[in-house]
Amino acid sequence: MLNPRAALLVAMSTAATALGGCATIEKAFSEEGVLYKETARANFEAGEAAMEDRAWEEAVKFYTHVKNKFPYSKYAVLAKLRIADAHFEDEAYLEAIESYRAFIKLHPKHPKVHYATFSVARCYFERMPEEWFFLPPVSEKDQTHTIDAQNALQDFIARFPKSEHVVEARELLAVAQARLVAHERYAANFYARNDHWRAVAWRSLALVERFPESPEAPRALLRAGEAYEELGEGKAALRAYQRLLDKYPGSESAGDARERIDAGIEHPERDEEMPKPPGKEAG
Repeated sequence: MLNPRAALLVAMSTAATALGGCATIEKAFSEEGVLYKETARANFEAGEAAMEDRAWEEAVKFYTHVKNKFPYSKYAVLAKLRIADAHFEDEAYLEAIESYRAFIKLHPKHPKVHYATFSVARCYFERMPEEWFFLPPVSEKDQTHTIDAQNALQDFIARFPKSEHVVEARELLAVAQARLVAHERYAANFYARNDHWRAVAWRSLALVERFPESPEAPRALLRAGEAYEELGEGKAALRAYQRLLDKYPGSESAGDARERIDAGIEHPERDEEMPKPPGKEAG
C-alpha cells in the first residue's frame, strides 16, 4: 500500500499523462489553425458555418478535411463542390474554375453538374475587365476574359436549357456581348481616325456576323459601306448598303444607306480589292 505522499505523486503523474493525451488529441484536430470535428457531418457543418461568417479559407480547410478524411461519406462529394464555392466567394476565380471542373469531371452524372458548369461561366464573367473612372474605358481593354465568359455562358445555355440558372445566364451573356460589341465599335472608330478604311470595313462586318441581333449591327453595316466608298470600291459599298436595307429596313441607318445610294456611288463596278500578301508580286 502506497503512503499518502507516494499516492499523491502517482495521482499527479496520471493527471499529467491524461492532460498530455488530451493536448495530443486537441493538436491532432487543430491542424492548419482550425479545430476539426470527429465526424464528416460535423466538419461539413463547420465549413458551412465558416461560409456564413465569410471565413472562406477556414471553410476550405473544413471541406478539404471532409474530402480527405471521409472520402466515402455522402458529404465528401458535396464538400468538393463547396470548396469551389468558397474559392468563388473569395474571388479566387482561377482556383474556383479548377475546382468546379474537377467536380464535373469526377461526377459527370451528379445533379449539381449544371450548377458547376454555370459557376465556371460566372467565374469567367467576374474576370471581365471592370470600369474605373481613372482607367481607360472597358471597351478599350483586352477582351480575352469577356470572350471566355461569352463562350462558357453559351455552352451552359446549350447544354442545360432547362436549368434554373438559364435566365441569369442569358442576362450575363447579354452584358458580355454588349462589351464585345462596344470593343468592336471602338476598334472600328480607331481605324477610321487613322484612315485605315479596310480595317474599318472588316471590323464592322465582323461585328454584324458575330452579333446580328445587336442594336449596333445596322450602324456597323453603314460604317462598312462608308469605308468601302473611301476605298473607291463602290460595288462592295453597294453590297453593304443593300444588306443593311434587307436585314434592318426599319433602322435609322437604313435611311442613311438609301440616301447614299440615291446620291450615287462612285465606281459602282469596282468590287473589294483584297490586299496582296507582303513580298508577293501581281501575276
